[in-house]
Amino acid sequence: MDERDLIAAAEFCQLVESSDLLEYLGLSKAASPDECQSALGEKRKRLQSMQANPKYKDSAKLFLKSFRAFQRVLESPGEHLDYARRQREEARMPMLHFAIDSVLADGAISHMEEAFVRKTALELGISLERYQDELRARASAAGVPLPDEDGDAQQREGTPFYNPTRHSWWDESFTRQLLSLIPSGPGEMLDIYCRTGLSGFTLLPERPQLAWTGVDQSQERLEEAAQALAPFRRQVRLQQGAPWDLPLEEESMDYVLGVRALTNAPDTTPALLEAIRVLRPGGRLILAEPDGYGESFYFEGHLVEYNAAFHRLVYLVDRAMGGDTEEQGRPGMALGPKLPTRMKRAGLRPSAVDIHASANLSTRDWRSFSRRLKRYPAALVQSAGLPLQTPELVDVLRAVERLDQHFPADASGMGGHVLPLFIAVGMKD
Repeated sequence: MDERDLIAAAEFCQLVESSDLLEYLGLSKAASPDECQSALGEKRKRLQSMQANPKYKDSAKLFLKSFRAFQRVLESPGEHLDYARRQREEARMPMLHFAIDSVLADGAISHMEEAFVRKTALELGISLERYQDELRARASAAGVPLPDEDGDAQQREGTPFYNPTRHSWWDESFTRQLLSLIPSGPGEMLDIYCRTGLSGFTLLPERPQLAWTGVDQSQERLEEAAQALAPFRRQVRLQQGAPWDLPLEEESMDYVLGVRALTNAPDTTPALLEAIRVLRPGGRLILAEPDGYGESFYFEGHLVEYNAAFHRLVYLVDRAMGGDTEEQGRPGMALGPKLPTRMKRAGLRPSAVDIHASANLSTRDWRSFSRRLKRYPAALVQSAGLPLQTPELVDVLRAVERLDQHFPADASGMGGHVLPLFIAVGMKD
């Protein structure tokens, strides 16, 4: 592709404060070339009639002037998206280098300092992969060893800094999927289970005109969110409340977001009705919930026997979590695939479903991974109020014992888990 066309697209996106042309056209990042061309044509018709409007004069003029270049660019939207991402990163790289060099200056970098620099990179919109490459390169050039990357070690040391990456399932690709569902421009968003402000922290840098409200039941988490979101304080409001009892007025929001917010709810129906109540007509509810039946673990391959036992346990835990709640409102670990049907039953119009592969695959040693394979299912059983002697949990632990006999404790391999996360959108007509 001619780089001049890519540059023209980048200059226009900068003018209209959009990350890329697909975002400007209101399209998903997965939109096909045909969908891009169709939306581009519709936008052209609209802007041709708005050239006399002072508000749109400059953007309309540049759009129409560059229309043919945009057509060529959107013949390969993936190439345009990659170029736009690289341009954003390059523009912010000097600030990242300054932050990295500052913590390397004394010849050492602690977990605390690494968490701080990682936070800075994400605030700048730099991908985790690019950040890690830059950190390794600059640390190597300075002769500074990096801290042990083992997650347990970092957790033991602890850090007062807000570190979004501790939520290993929330990565840059998930953020991008959410951004594709939130048009740029002014709007008001509510996160019904905001925890420590993760959605605001990741979305607001890309949506500077968005007003974000976070609701959580824990005052402690809200205080941590206030600290994390201090750079965006003018856009942020935090309130204590629950998804099924929101402290907001009717029809006050353009977007309602819930990320793994309903898995442990006593009943999902009241939460959906509350979301509809606070949404304005034309607003959208965006929910992301997992399918625990699809969660699988790997270590140098698919752990077939372990995963089979784990899935039987998940089914048991899922049914226990639902209690006596009626089926149409039951929470649970496999809520994701049920979201569109529940949205429709509540009165919304389901309009899109996407799936995010939540994963934490990395090279690790068998000793630490084996502990994870035991602790995680035991924690699930306890959270559901089931006894640790539950036969399904015993089967899981026996599967780990057999794996312990197969893998040496110091064996190194690609290990971790993959969990499907369903992202559903419901429109309020």
